[in-house]
Amino acid sequence: MKKILVFVTMIMVALSGTCFAQTKSQIKDAKKQAKLLQKEGWKSDSHRTLESLLLEFTMLEEENEIYVGRAEDYDNEKVAKNAARRDALRECVEVANSHFKGIGDELEGKLKTETIDNLTMAATSKFEGKVTAGFNVKFTIYKENKNGKISCQSFCFINKKRFAEAEKTAIQEAAEEAGLEAKAVGDYSKEVTNIINSHEF
Repeated sequence: MKKILVFVTMIMVALSGTCFAQTKSQIKDAKKQAKLLQKEGWKSDSHRTLESLLLEFTMLEEENEIYVGRAEDYDNEKVAKNAARRDALRECVEVANSHFKGIGDELEGKLKTETIDNLTMAATSKFEGKVTAGFNVKFTIYKENKNGKISCQSFCFINKKRFAEAEKTAIQEAAEEAGLEAKAVGDYSKEVTNIINSHEF
């Protein structure tokens, strides 16, 4: 029993050492990035330091997909912030779209090209609708340009499990709808379902 306890303790110490080294590296990177952004004239919309905000955002990556949206030359901060969030959401949707295209590649030769394209587009559209509400802004930074306009960066995140579930549900729903609408090309719904279910989200 003592040997087991000693072994478990050794593992815990090793893991804590790894976590400490990782955090130390993250702190260093956050400090460097904050210094660079401040030099360029960026300011946060929070009372907290930019360094602490960046560090916290980086540490979100373990359980979340993270994105930084950008908006240039807007008249006020509110409009710029909304535009930056939309830009970050666009990046998120593009990631899902590339996954759907990967599934489309697996279906090549089994379905018509037009059907695959429609399936991909439908899945992407459904995905965006499913993740928009859960797409969060952690913090935002602003910079006033020489022309008096406002530029903005929004640091956004969405839970990885929610992201994956939205992808899977979106492609499944799109496939079901495509199957109902494309009887002329034959019954491929079972094969599509098998490919989707075997895909790692």
